[in-house]
Amino acid sequence: MDKTIKFVNTKIGYGNPKGSYWFIGPEEGGTIEGNKDRIETWSQLGANENFHDLKEFHLLLSKRNGFNSLQRFFIGEKIKLQSTWNGIIEVLFGIIGNDGLREERRVYQSIELGSKNGETIIGELFPFSSKKLNDETSKYYFGLSKKDYWEKFSIEREILLANQIEKYSPKIVVFYSTTFNSNWKRIIERLDTNFNNLQTHSDLPFSYHKTSKTLFVIIPHPIARQLNKKKKEVGVAIKKLI
Repeated sequence: MDKTIKFVNTKIGYGNPKGSYWFIGPEEGGTIEGNKDRIETWSQLGANENFHDLKEFHLLLSKRNGFNSLQRFFIGEKIKLQSTWNGIIEVLFGIIGNDGLREERRVYQSIELGSKNGETIIGELFPFSSKKLNDETSKYYFGLSKKDYWEKFSIEREILLANQIEKYSPKIVVFYSTTFNSNWKRIIERLDTNFNNLQTHSDLPFSYHKTSKTLFVIIPHPIARQLNKKKKEVGVAIKKLI
């Protein structure tokens, strides 16, 4: 099987699928051109796994030209907090009851987040990174526009995610980015035939649906304005729904 096709059909993200807390977003940050290096790194680690260790993957990727700065998120005297991961950690700390001080978040990012032996999954709806919807290089790399790329891969990726959630039954699945609400809802529908609609929290910017196995939550992207100074509060509210 072509390496790129296998990547699309296989890779979801990072962490321990037996962990209780899954965070699933639209796609990884980065450029379209950088996907070649991501695929090669994934291939070096086996080319057949749904989940890898976040730190191991990115430190290996950091050895490639243009990715050296990734090391600062995991090693060094002062770990740099990556914006999306930091937001995820703030929500998670609200759920698990951690005070969430900045230094604690640095340590958690560098050691625990997306660890193969940890409590989290950091996953993606789409396998390729791409910063802009109308990026001119989209057609060069994908052979089609970004929107067409989303349409082409959305169903098979939704099925892949739903199958993994069904297999491992995590306690909580947090989908982030309300732009992709329709995708998140279709995944929930695949897992609960009785699903009709989401419930909305009365005071905070998130919606949810609970099954006998899993609490599904949809929040804005962790760097979105709606979550400014509310991430931990959202996490605490999610904990109360478990």
